[in-house]
Amino acid sequence: MRFAEVWPWCVAVMLLITSIPANGMSLAFGVIFPFIHEEFNVSAAATSWIGAALYGFIMGFHFATVPLIQRFRNSLMLLIGSVLLSGGLIMASFAPNYAVMFIGFSLLYGIGLNIMVNCTVVIMKKYFKGSHHYSAAFSLSLVSWPGGGLVMNPVLDILTETLGWRNALRVLAGTLAIILSAQVLIYWRGSIIYRNHMLALKPVSTEDLDRQEIAEVMLDKQKHAEGKGLQNQLKILKSLAKDPLTWIWNAEGLMEYCGILIPFVHLINYLEMQGVPSIKGALVITILGSVECCSRIVSGSLASYFKFHMMYYSPVLDLLLCISTAMLTKVSTFYHAAAFGAVYGMALGPVLVSHYLTTAGLFKEKTDIAWIIFGLTATVGSLIGSPMAGVILDVSDSYISAFLMGGGIYFIASVMALVKCIIFYRSNRTPPKLAVIYKKGRRNTESKLLVNEIESVI
Repeated sequence: MRFAEVWPWCVAVMLLITSIPANGMSLAFGVIFPFIHEEFNVSAAATSWIGAALYGFIMGFHFATVPLIQRFRNSLMLLIGSVLLSGGLIMASFAPNYAVMFIGFSLLYGIGLNIMVNCTVVIMKKYFKGSHHYSAAFSLSLVSWPGGGLVMNPVLDILTETLGWRNALRVLAGTLAIILSAQVLIYWRGSIIYRNHMLALKPVSTEDLDRQEIAEVMLDKQKHAEGKGLQNQLKILKSLAKDPLTWIWNAEGLMEYCGILIPFVHLINYLEMQGVPSIKGALVITILGSVECCSRIVSGSLASYFKFHMMYYSPVLDLLLCISTAMLTKVSTFYHAAAFGAVYGMALGPVLVSHYLTTAGLFKEKTDIAWIIFGLTATVGSLIGSPMAGVILDVSDSYISAFLMGGGIYFIASVMALVKCIIFYRSNRTPPKLAVIYKKGRRNTESKLLVNEIESVI
């Protein structure tokens, strides 16, 4: 097998492995939640805000980081993201007060992780564009989220119990610095070799290509060029604002991200009140993460082969999240909590995989702008949901009300998802295929035609 066929998969696996500890920290905040709550003497709502804001910055800085990633080399942006991640944890570990903790753990770490996530999406798109393996590679890159939760919750719990939460953050900061520095060096050098290899390929005559394929390549280049103009982007933004599907899709996303962090932030504390030790609470998060990991891999890998587009499954998935979150009020043992983790993870994986695919299916050539808007919506949702649950906890002194609120939020999301599917179906729009399957040997021919894209992988 040629290097040009192996290297993209090496990149996908490398990004997966190196992203696991970085992404996992954003889902392991619940482990240090009690320590921050006690040491800084702030309310549960204020403590929840640190984790919610972290997730908000991860989702909400697309508008700033995506243009930078398109402007500068991927390896440079990966390096900047690595510095922000390690620096954010170091600052948080020395935080003398709540404000410094927020700047380090929420702001710096969130922006750094946003850069890493968007770099991963851009890199996967560049390496696998036009390949029928794209959905599998894309879902593989997303596995680092549940995989990270699977690994980092027990790791952070052990480090915190052994070293204290401040030293635990310092150890993780040093580990991230080593792992991500190695990633940047390997990616930079490997991409140069890949570029030289692709440019050295003997030019292939375009006579062997179907006219339709040539038209698709040229149309894609034209769209890319047009999308750079600010005036054209404003036109796209106006057209999206007039499309009812934009509002319904973002309303659904708002509800989903309002509810998504509630179990992660409050579950371990709630289980301790039910007599379940914190180490077993972390194990529940691990079960949730492992099931979500498997469901992401399966749904992402098979997305190209589903009879219906993934957007049509979202009402049922949101309803499952609604039921499982509300049923947390009945959880009293470790086994009940483990069952919750399995059901919640099984539904959450396909929902998160479908977000980008649904945006592409709804808006096609307007996907880039629509995705930035969805990222901002997700930010608002994550900033509202978990702190609101914290406020309810402060007022009622009961987790039951918070979990019932989470279930109600997901029920609204399920209704919105159903309305979205009905409107899309009645509008006679056709979602695009998730990948264009080329005949053997034609993927390299396309790569030879798009020399600029080969240069941009570094």
